[in-house]
Amino acid sequence: MADEPTADLYCDGYHIASSKVPAVFPVLNGEIEVATGSYGINRMHYVTNERKEYTLYPDRRSFRGLRMRFHKRFPRTSSLIGIMAVITLLISLVLSFPQLLETVTQIPGVSDQFGEFTSPITLPLWANITLITLAILAGYERALMLRNHWLVDMETSYWDN
Repeated sequence: MADEPTADLYCDGYHIASSKVPAVFPVLNGEIEVATGSYGINRMHYVTNERKEYTLYPDRRSFRGLRMRFHKRFPRTSSLIGIMAVITLLISLVLSFPQLLETVTQIPGVSDQFGEFTSPITLPLWANITLITLAILAGYERALMLRNHWLVDMETSYWDN
């Protein structure tokens, strides 16, 4: 939730470096690369001098670490949660895009240029709020698992702009 997200590097429990993200920390025989997306870290790799990449995993006590431990302990349930998150995001995208397009085309300059679009889907306010809430939760679930895809996560990313 910081204005400028930062990455902190720890070694044996000691804080040794901090940087704005995207961050690159030089380490022995390579570097650690950290990048963020709309919902936090989406890339955390150790890249050797020979350009081989190895995924780094978050601290076991962090939210991401807890989610990944859950995934290891209950892989089927975790996969089901992941599938439900993707389905939620795709449904949210399909239902909200026409409504967003209708809202944008009602702006006077846009409607003069392109005409007005009437959405075939009109959800009540409570349904839109529920849809947005579920999409945000699904986006966070994907971020906790360090997964993202530009199309699947598009619906929740426009709220950040």
